Amino acid sequence: MNEREVLLNAAPARKHAPRILLADDHPGVVSAAAGVLALHFDIVGTVSDGRAALEAAEREGPDLVLLDIAMPELNGIQAATELKQKHPHTTIVFLTGQEDDDYISEALAAGARGYVVKRRLQSDLLPAVNVALEGHLFISPHSFIGAPRHAQHEHVLEFYLDESIFLSQTYQLAYTALAKGERVLTVLGQTELNCLATRLRAAGVDLAQAIACLRYRAFSVEHVMPLLMRDNWPDAAHFAVLFDPMLRRLAAYAREESSRVTIFADIMGSLLRQGCRHEIAARVEEIWNNLVQRHCCIVYCGCPAMHLSSKGNRETLAEMCVEHSDVIPIGT
Repeated sequence: MNEREVLLNAAPARKHAPRILLADDHPGVVSAAAGVLALHFDIVGTVSDGRAALEAAEREGPDLVLLDIAMPELNGIQAATELKQKHPHTTIVFLTGQEDDDYISEALAAGARGYVVKRRLQSDLLPAVNVALEGHLFISPHSFIGAPRHAQHEHVLEFYLDESIFLSQTYQLAYTALAKGERVLTVLGQTELNCLATRLRAAGVDLAQAIACLRYRAFSVEHVMPLLMRDNWPDAAHFAVLFDPMLRRLAAYAREESSRVTIFADIMGSLLRQGCRHEIAARVEEIWNNLVQRHCCIVYCGCPAMHLSSKGNRETLAEMCVEHSDVIPIGT
């Protein structure tokens, strides 16, 4: 375990150990969660349904309640909503088998500060609780897309209707990646880059230090796209000149740390909003996919669905989906 992982998994210095209530109707999960948390926190109780969680929270006054979503009496979302109404300062983290972005949206709307999928309990639960208690958000990597089909090489496409929602999800995933010590590369519009940087700094991320340590690199689409074009067409060789050396170096660091490189890109969105042809967007995705095959990295791409309504654009949409290992459906 490297120094960054030690700091992330160690509970911050506090005068008293935070008090945690566990709620899950599967005894094995409760036992596993308690085993991870008991050395760092005071486990004040374990219950097996949502109604009992509310009663125990009223009785014990925990600092944090760990909830499953699928529970009898009251489900976790209902319990969290009621708990936040009665005790707004109580921190809520979900530990669940539900790996659907609709559930994540509901959990965040109910006031949760963490969302951990059960298959990542051992690796994510302790960091999630520490991050949530500090007032930040933690979402298990891949929880938006289910189980990854490729452990180190993925290219994920999300179609969005609301740019602000896509940017919010990008922030949540980027924050989680940086908190876990991953190397992060962003290629977004300048406005989106500024917004992301502001939110990361507000969450306590030292971007200057992250940049100096090559843990965070940011490129604006407006700046790099002219460098990646030849005769007004995306050129694979130009992409390679700009990104291959950088990704090779970042991937080498990540391998030494048993970590990974995560890329967030909204090149398509920026190009389509600027009125570029949809064929250009499809070509960019093809080039990105080739980059993923050469490097150990995860690429999250965004695409504004409102620009893909015509027949020609729908054909391009099909081409773009082929270039990705996972496609996230449009959310409301």
